[in-house]
Amino acid sequence: MKTYSLQTATTKRWIAVLFIAGTGLLTGTTAQATLTFTNTFDGTWGSELTIGQTAVANAETILSGIFYSPVNVAITFSYGSGPGGGAYASPNFYNGTSIPYATLKADLQSASNTNPANTILSSLLTHLPVSSPSTIPFLLPSAEAQALGLGTGGNSSAGTVTVGNGSTWDPTESDGITANQGDLTGVLMHEISHVLGRVDYSFASQPPPDLTPLDLSRYSVPAGTFNFTNSNAVFSIDGGATSLADYSPTSDTGDWGGVQTASNDANNAFFSYGTTLQWTAVDTKVMQAQGWETTAPEPGSITLALLGGLGLLNFRRRARL
Repeated sequence: MKTYSLQTATTKRWIAVLFIAGTGLLTGTTAQATLTFTNTFDGTWGSELTIGQTAVANAETILSGIFYSPVNVAITFSYGSGPGGGAYASPNFYNGTSIPYATLKADLQSASNTNPANTILSSLLTHLPVSSPSTIPFLLPSAEAQALGLGTGGNSSAGTVTVGNGSTWDPTESDGITANQGDLTGVLMHEISHVLGRVDYSFASQPPPDLTPLDLSRYSVPAGTFNFTNSNAVFSIDGGATSLADYSPTSDTGDWGGVQTASNDANNAFFSYGTTLQWTAVDTKVMQAQGWETTAPEPGSITLALLGGLGLLNFRRRARL
């Protein structure tokens, strides 16, 4: 650093004060932005309400420790009949209508520009075509729209998660899941991530009724072409050159269904009783591809510290004159 010829005792004292103040700003206890949730439990839970609340809190604590997009996502939780005794999610969509591909791509690009640390999203965008890869309309999940900085699109809730009443659930993951219990914390991580944007409709019909941003990572390998069908589709962020996981050909085609994921991955299409489900690295990557951030934002106080440094330089400049 350049030194100045004129530094009186008073000058040095003020510089020290500014330096100490700047250091305090850098190490201050500024609140860190992260993903948060507002939960509504409807009247269907009955005596199972405590179990549901416990498992939801556990699942959301895990997800909030992974994703730092500074938004609050409202979700409604129900208890009723689920497929195979499991659970399912019903996301709501931004403005309740389709969004043009060019607009969706621009929104994803804007999020990538704002958060360049998300290299998963930037790689995905690099390999997207200029024009839409399909005539099928795109829907943007409301929660994902929040992550992209667009707001909720008029939705008071991002969606509904229904827990099946045909299973015996363990809500904690910490007390030993018995052979006849399902890991409700892991199942809820799975379903909440559907609400957050990990949703696909290729299972509904061929061709699917709608596409979502998740379909922009749905390729055939090694052909490297988009695959919006319910078979032989993989998750890829480099235009299909590399497969990171296989999408399920049955049940929910937004889930994993191949050998590339662990057998206890929380986002597999099926789970086994007595097994603790895990959120894995590929689960994080597929959410990053939807625009969710995993890097903690710099505290706002750093900006103030830099301004303090500019003030210090200005003071030095005046002192020299």
